[in-house]
Amino acid sequence: MITKGSSFKLHMKPYYKLKIIMMLIEEKKKQLEAVENDMCITVTIPTIKSGNYEKNRIRWKNAISGLRDNIQDNNLDHSVLETIDDLSTNNEFWAHQEHGLVGYFSNNTKEFIKLKHETVELCDVSESFNIYPLISEIQAQSSLYVLCVSKNKTCLYLVSRGIVEEIDISGCVVKDYDEAMNFDDSTGSLQHHTTQSGNAKFHGTSAQEDIECVRTKQYLRRVDDGLMEIIQGQKIPLMLACVDEYLPIYKEVTSYNHMIDQNISGNPDNLSKQDILESTDCILTSFLGDKVAKFLKKIDGSLDSNMAFNNIDIFREAITMNNIDALLVNESNLAQLDKSEINKLTRDIVQAHNLGAKIICVNDEESDDVILGIHRFNRTTAS
Repeated sequence: MITKGSSFKLHMKPYYKLKIIMMLIEEKKKQLEAVENDMCITVTIPTIKSGNYEKNRIRWKNAISGLRDNIQDNNLDHSVLETIDDLSTNNEFWAHQEHGLVGYFSNNTKEFIKLKHETVELCDVSESFNIYPLISEIQAQSSLYVLCVSKNKTCLYLVSRGIVEEIDISGCVVKDYDEAMNFDDSTGSLQHHTTQSGNAKFHGTSAQEDIECVRTKQYLRRVDDGLMEIIQGQKIPLMLACVDEYLPIYKEVTSYNHMIDQNISGNPDNLSKQDILESTDCILTSFLGDKVAKFLKKIDGSLDSNMAFNNIDIFREAITMNNIDALLVNESNLAQLDKSEINKLTRDIVQAHNLGAKIICVNDEESDDVILGIHRFNRTTAS
């Protein structure tokens, strides 16, 4: 029984290019799920990105120990096992890792996927692949747009899975302040600017501060008008990299519903991808924290109605009735289970995910629970 003290804490059109970036893992997941009735091996280990790379090689060697004994009486091509074994001596391979690695192997599949978060160790042999590592990866990685805007440039980046990718916005968004305000390069004088009402304003030159403020507002509105042709209708949060004065003005003019109330402060003209990655790390981490907080609030509202559970047997029973709305998985405790139970439980989680349950994966060493879930309907009153 769960109490309220449960301790889980915590030129390609730009849009099409974006879809390719975002759907890469999802598409790979679908491809691997389609492989059936074959001897399928799934091996997953946590890895280190820097430091003693020898640890990565040793973890892999330990994970696959005994693998030959488990699959000796089958028709698996020997080259598959050789590929798996050869990695144990490939020092160059292990020197270029992220935070986790999953390998999928069969007679027709030899696939390595580097993971951006530390994963639960698996060595699973079955007639299908264990897709849990990819589900955990997808839900663990949030995404964020970063719009760099100054008088000299405008550019858009997508930050996702530890990668910063520039999105081509040149066909929709003005390249800089001068283009937006229609300056004549030879004179530097303001010719005109058309407002949304169609009225041309600010002929000639003026140094008045209020006029400069209005010009900035109209510049940012022009930027946002073009940007909405690319990202309008999406739910990925948008963050500005700009001088501080731009943030409240842009918030006023934007049509986007998922604007973040903070910015990467300063002139973004020389901002590198690494700078963007470091500046957004805490924000992306907070997204998962917010997701967990919303889940726990929902759990608190479900206790009195017998809608919450933390028992694995109840979880498995609920799968058969498609009665799981959301599930929080504590990978710290999941990793402590028997290896065969880890394989079985992660496959059960995949099944729940495929039936529409929302999956959240966390690491909480202070909690005793492996899973914490919410039913779709009350199992004691359902007819």
